[in-house]
Amino acid sequence: MLLTEIDRRRFLVGGICGLASRDSPRSKQELIRMFLSRTGNACILDVKKLTLNSGALRLLAECVLDVTGGWHADAIGALRGRMSSGAETLLGATLAASQRDMDGFFTRVDQSLHVAPPFEAGRFNGEKRGRLVLLDGITSRADRLWSPIARIESVLRGSSVIGLISVFDWERGCAEDLTTAGLHFHAILRASELGVVDRLRRAH
Repeated sequence: MLLTEIDRRRFLVGGICGLASRDSPRSKQELIRMFLSRTGNACILDVKKLTLNSGALRLLAECVLDVTGGWHADAIGALRGRMSSGAETLLGATLAASQRDMDGFFTRVDQSLHVAPPFEAGRFNGEKRGRLVLLDGITSRADRLWSPIARIESVLRGSSVIGLISVFDWERGCAEDLTTAGLHFHAILRASELGVVDRLRRAH
């Protein structure tokens, strides 16, 4: 059951989402609770945990589609790190849920890793041009983003990265840096919303 436009708007402001599944997260607060995986006395951020639940993944994909639609994006790309951040799974769910024809791609954050090609694309491989949006699991600072952005725009000549959507933002200056550079930024969840920032540590 697809979310209605009203449901999507309610989710974006933390309201109630009317999903069919009994186990689906029905509010942003439930999404936050699912996001936090506790180990002993420590809190570990785990975006992958969200992407392994059908209701949470559906909510995330609908949010991505809502934002990219407003940005008039032509393709969406997932950032890959040393370990999966959940962005790849979210990319697939977003493309599957889209009501219009969209393309996706992957790019590595760290070019020194040789376990996979630095850039992988489907049909969006240089023959097409357009506005590109990146997906990231967890963002902190913008420093790690400039290299993959430059790589994408060098491979897909004529296309431009217009913004980044993050599942979780530590609110350590990434949004400000991207905005200063003329890029859009949207975080689905933010550190200030969790209420336990001092106890959190990065899961990757």
